[in-house]
Amino acid sequence: MRDNEDYFNQVNNRVIRFADVLLMYAEALNELGQTADAYQYVNRVRTRANMAALATAYPAIGTNKDLFRERLKVERSLELCGESVRWADLKRWGDLDNKANVDKVALRDPDFKNFVVGKHIRLPLPQVEVDNNTNLSQNPNY
Repeated sequence: MRDNEDYFNQVNNRVIRFADVLLMYAEALNELGQTADAYQYVNRVRTRANMAALATAYPAIGTNKDLFRERLKVERSLELCGESVRWADLKRWGDLDNKANVDKVALRDPDFKNFVVGKHIRLPLPQVEVDNNTNLSQNPNY
């Protein structure tokens, strides 16, 4: 009989929160140009947290796809903080692709003040592996 909880545990643990699914769906709808439909999914998350509806709290967004995306970035960072999804979000949004975007992220997250575009998007490969494999080259800037 097993009495420990490790990788092979038979308990089906949840690996993604419903709020994450709702916010991802709202993001997908917005990117498809269905911004008006996306509001309801963000509002489900905001309602659970006793927050005003998005259109009430931020009426200037309207159906502007870019403004909605920028607000959704904030909603995701607030709702999912500490849940290890931020890095994937930043990469998906292209917020780590150029200095201007990184500087914008650094205003909210000072850890990115030292981020080097083109370098810190990846970790260095172990040098011993690069030395032993002639088909392998080190990641840029390392």
